[in-house]
Amino acid sequence: MKGLNPSALCLVASLGTSVQAAEHTEIKVKMTQLTGKHCSNALEKANTIISGDCITYRIEVENVGERVAHDVEVSALIPEFTELHTTFRKLSNQQNLGSIIEKKSNGQRIIKTTLEALPAYGLDKVVLEYSVKVI
Repeated sequence: MKGLNPSALCLVASLGTSVQAAEHTEIKVKMTQLTGKHCSNALEKANTIISGDCITYRIEVENVGERVAHDVEVSALIPEFTELHTTFRKLSNQQNLGSIIEKKSNGQRIIKTTLEALPAYGLDKVVLEYSVKVI
Protein backbone atom coordinates (compact mmCIF):
# COMPACT_ATOMS: atom_id res chain seq x y z
CA MET A 1 0.00 0.00 0.00
CA LYS A 2 1.58 3.27 -1.09
CA GLY A 3 -0.07 6.01 0.95
CA LEU A 4 -3.47 6.60 2.46
CA ASN A 5 -5.39 9.82 2.68
CA PRO A 6 -5.62 10.50 6.44
CA SER A 7 -8.88 12.40 6.10
CA ALA A 8 -10.53 9.34 4.55
CA LEU A 9 -9.49 7.19 7.52
CA CYS A 10 -10.65 9.88 9.93
CA LEU A 11 -14.00 10.08 8.16
CA VAL A 12 -14.51 6.34 8.40
CA ALA A 13 -13.55 6.29 12.06
CA SER A 14 -15.57 9.36 13.03
CA LEU A 15 -18.68 7.98 11.33
CA GLY A 16 -18.41 4.94 13.59
CA THR A 17 -17.82 6.87 16.82
CA SER A 18 -20.72 6.79 19.26
CA VAL A 19 -21.38 7.59 22.90
CA GLN A 20 -24.23 6.18 24.98
CA ALA A 21 -25.12 6.69 28.62
CA ALA A 22 -27.31 4.65 30.97
CA GLU A 23 -29.86 7.49 31.15
CA HIS A 24 -30.81 10.37 28.86
CA THR A 25 -28.08 13.02 28.95
CA GLU A 26 -26.65 15.56 26.55
CA ILE A 27 -23.13 14.51 25.61
CA LYS A 28 -20.88 16.38 23.19
CA VAL A 29 -18.20 14.45 21.27
CA LYS A 30 -15.28 15.77 19.23
CA MET A 31 -12.77 13.57 17.41
CA THR A 32 -9.34 14.51 16.06
CA GLN A 33 -6.65 12.50 14.32
CA LEU A 34 -2.85 12.65 14.58
CA THR A 35 -0.18 10.58 12.86
CA GLY A 36 2.99 9.07 14.27
CA LYS A 37 5.54 8.23 11.59
CA HIS A 38 6.69 4.64 12.11
CA CYS A 39 4.58 4.65 15.31
CA SER A 40 6.89 7.07 17.09
CA ASN A 41 5.58 9.07 20.02
CA ALA A 42 5.92 12.33 18.06
CA LEU A 43 2.39 13.02 16.83
CA GLU A 44 1.59 15.43 14.02
CA LYS A 45 -1.02 16.18 11.41
CA ALA A 46 0.17 14.57 8.18
CA ASN A 47 -1.02 14.63 4.60
CA THR A 48 0.23 11.13 3.80
CA ILE A 49 0.14 7.93 5.78
CA ILE A 50 2.17 4.88 4.78
CA SER A 51 2.39 1.30 5.97
CA GLY A 52 4.01 1.20 9.40
CA ASP A 53 2.67 4.60 10.50
CA CYS A 54 0.27 4.93 13.40
CA ILE A 55 -2.90 6.98 13.55
CA THR A 56 -3.97 8.20 16.98
CA TYR A 57 -7.61 9.13 17.42
CA ARG A 58 -8.50 11.52 20.24
CA ILE A 59 -12.10 11.57 21.36
CA GLU A 60 -13.19 14.41 23.63
CA VAL A 61 -16.31 13.49 25.63
CA GLU A 62 -18.17 16.19 27.55
CA ASN A 63 -21.50 16.02 29.38
CA VAL A 64 -23.20 19.37 28.72
CA GLY A 65 -26.50 18.20 30.23
CA GLU A 66 -27.95 19.00 33.63
CA ARG A 67 -27.43 15.56 35.22
CA VAL A 68 -24.41 13.38 35.87
CA ALA A 69 -24.05 10.78 33.10
CA HIS A 70 -23.39 7.24 34.35
CA ASP A 71 -21.99 4.24 32.47
CA VAL A 72 -21.02 6.21 29.38
CA GLU A 73 -20.02 3.80 26.60
CA VAL A 74 -17.65 5.17 23.97
CA SER A 75 -17.13 3.16 20.80
CA ALA A 76 -15.19 3.80 17.61
CA LEU A 77 -14.21 1.97 14.44
CA ILE A 78 -10.85 0.37 13.86
CA PRO A 79 -10.45 1.35 10.18
CA GLU A 80 -9.80 -1.13 7.41
CA PHE A 81 -6.13 -1.70 6.51
CA THR A 82 -5.10 -1.09 10.13
CA GLU A 83 -4.48 -3.13 13.25
CA LEU A 84 -5.03 -1.96 16.81
CA HIS A 85 -1.80 -0.53 18.26
CA THR A 86 -2.99 0.81 21.66
CA THR A 87 -6.35 0.48 23.39
CA PHE A 88 -8.30 3.35 24.98
CA ARG A 89 -6.49 5.47 27.53
CA LYS A 90 -7.18 8.81 29.20
CA LEU A 91 -4.96 11.50 27.73
CA SER A 92 -4.67 13.49 30.97
CA ASN A 93 -2.82 10.77 32.89
CA GLN A 94 -2.21 8.08 30.22
CA GLN A 95 -4.32 5.68 32.31
CA ASN A 96 -5.21 2.58 30.29
CA LEU A 97 -8.91 1.86 30.32
CA GLY A 98 -10.56 -1.49 29.95
CA SER A 99 -11.33 -1.89 26.24
CA ILE A 100 -13.39 -4.45 24.38
CA ILE A 101 -12.82 -5.27 20.71
CA GLU A 102 -15.92 -6.37 18.85
CA LYS A 103 -16.01 -7.81 15.34
CA LYS A 104 -19.28 -7.26 13.46
CA SER A 105 -20.67 -9.77 10.97
CA ASN A 106 -19.83 -7.34 8.14
CA GLY A 107 -16.14 -7.42 9.13
CA GLN A 108 -16.06 -4.03 10.89
CA ARG A 109 -14.03 -3.91 14.09
CA ILE A 110 -15.14 -1.71 16.97
CA ILE A 111 -13.23 -0.71 20.11
CA LYS A 112 -15.33 0.13 23.18
CA THR A 113 -14.77 1.41 26.70
CA THR A 114 -17.04 2.62 29.49
CA LEU A 115 -16.60 5.72 31.65
CA GLU A 116 -18.20 5.34 35.09
CA ALA A 117 -19.50 8.91 35.31
CA LEU A 118 -19.25 12.30 33.62
CA PRO A 119 -20.16 15.40 35.66
CA ALA A 120 -22.95 17.66 34.38
CA TYR A 121 -22.60 21.15 32.89
CA GLY A 122 -19.31 20.34 31.14
CA LEU A 123 -17.38 20.51 34.40
CA ASP A 124 -14.98 17.72 33.50
CA LYS A 125 -14.47 16.71 29.88
CA VAL A 126 -12.54 13.52 29.27
CA VAL A 127 -10.14 13.08 26.35
CA LEU A 128 -9.59 9.48 25.31
CA GLU A 129 -7.23 8.19 22.69
CA TYR A 130 -6.46 4.95 20.89
CA SER A 131 -4.03 4.16 18.08
CA VAL A 132 -4.03 1.95 15.03
CA LYS A 133 -1.10 0.92 12.85
CA VAL A 134 -1.44 1.03 9.07
CA ILE A 135 -0.65 -2.38 7.57
